Order: sequence, then C-alpha cells, then structure tokens
Amino acid sequence: MPNSASAWLDARTIDAPASLRTRVSRALAGTPEQSDSLPQTLADAALAALERVLANPSERAAAFDLLAADALLTYAFEAAAEQGGDAVLELSNAYSPARFNELLATRPPDARA
Repeated sequence: MPNSASAWLDARTIDAPASLRTRVSRALAGTPEQSDSLPQTLADAALAALERVLANPSERAAAFDLLAADALLTYAFEAAAEQGGDAVLELSNAYSPARFNELLATRPPDARA
C-alpha cells in the first residue's frame, strides 16, 4: 500500500511546500505495510510522525514532524471521505481523542507537559 499511497499523496501535495512534501513522504515511507486501506495507511504514518514529535518535542525538527502528522491525518480523512461515510466513521473511531490520550499516557511522567 505505501506505493499506491505515495502516488495518491503525490497527486494531492503537488502545490505544498517542498519541505512539507519531503516530511510527509518520509513519514509514509517509514510506515510498515500493515493495511490495505489507504486511509489507515495514511493515519498510521500520521501517528508515527506524532510519536517522533512526542519522543523529542524540544528538537526543531519536531515542528516539521508535527506539520507532517497533521497533513497526513487530514489526508487520511480525505481518503476516507472518498470511500464514503462508513470509512470516515471507521477512521474517526480508530483515531479518536481517546486514541491520542492513549499515546500521551505512554510517555514517561517527566516528558508530559
């Protein structure tokens, strides 16, 4: 799926700044192929980028990874919308605020803001 996901993403990021395209592509390329679902693949890449931000929040690169995570999750929902309401609902349930709270809860107490 990452190859077809890359092609889908390339068609939508053509006008995005080069630095953002690079970060988004890098995040997607580093995502293991675990799903045949385009929205899920993009969302997994977004979550991986967000995990990098949380691992090193004070690094300057964290800002770019945060932008990439935001873009990837937005594109995941765009891809889901193209598939229909059920796909959007499924993605919404998988990447709810509770899911992000779980991610934050796994951080050591001294790393939480």
